[in-house]
Amino acid sequence: MSEIRKELEELTGINKRAKESEPKFLTRLVRAATDNTKVSDDDWDGLSDDAQNWVTDAVEAMNNKEDYPAFPDAEDEEKPKASSKAKTNGKAKPPAKRAAAKKPAAKKPAAKATAKKAKASAKDADDGGASKDKFGLREGSKSSLAADMFEAGAKMADVKSETGTNHYNLLRRLEDDGHEVSKDGAVIFVQHKDAAKKTSKRASK
Repeated sequence: MSEIRKELEELTGINKRAKESEPKFLTRLVRAATDNTKVSDDDWDGLSDDAQNWVTDAVEAMNNKEDYPAFPDAEDEEKPKASSKAKTNGKAKPPAKRAAAKKPAAKKPAAKATAKKAKASAKDADDGGASKDKFGLREGSKSSLAADMFEAGAKMADVKSETGTNHYNLLRRLEDDGHEVSKDGAVIFVQHKDAAKKTSKRASK
């Protein structure tokens, strides 16, 4: 089995069901990996670059109605197709608005994922609680740096070059938290929700 696939299964607790097609399984896996209620920023940062890049490519394939990419460390696996049920008007449904997929009850990967999150929580407690930036992200983290770059206006390619990974899941989280995400060509802007409210009030006067 692909090590990348195994890594994502252990993180999300999502495993292939009996008689489930590969595309449907991968759709559930991608949704869980980009769901902020299932995968925290710290957990995402802990993924290997290969795993993060595969998820990013899979989301783009879903949005573009293309076949899911093969796992690069398992080239002999058949290239799965994107499930038609995973699309809404050609776009992947926002993770926060999707119903949470149930984790298999007695699967070891789910237990490992739970143990990993519990370990991370215990570490934060030992550290006395990490300080947060204005977006509620851990200061000094890749996510916090990416948010600062987006606030000033940045291309995803530049953010990836600076932090080592894409941050599509971060943009979804910020938008779900009420912050304003917009694009001007390839440049992405994030405006803090408090600043957005002030701008709205001035415009209404």
